[in-house]
Amino acid sequence: MVEPSFESLEIADRIQKIAVGMQKSAAAVLNKIPSSKIAGQLKEKLRERGIHVIGTLPNDPLVFEAGFVGHGLKKGNYAGCGPYRG
Repeated sequence: MVEPSFESLEIADRIQKIAVGMQKSAAAVLNKIPSSKIAGQLKEKLRERGIHVIGTLPNDPLVFEAGFVGHGLKKGNYAGCGPYRG
């Protein structure tokens, strides 16, 4: 999970280096993404580090609330799941 912050990018980079050292692959899911512009910028920065993005979760109160109370989001019941639609 990579959030829109410098620290999160640095952690993703460290995880990628560990994965490469173990001859494994790593991928990222963007989390709490406020806009398609930020999603694009994060994807580019991760691509430069050799990290593939496999999904995006928007910065949405429904996602936060479901996680906070321990309920899952079901595909089809929440249009915001999957690729960023903003």
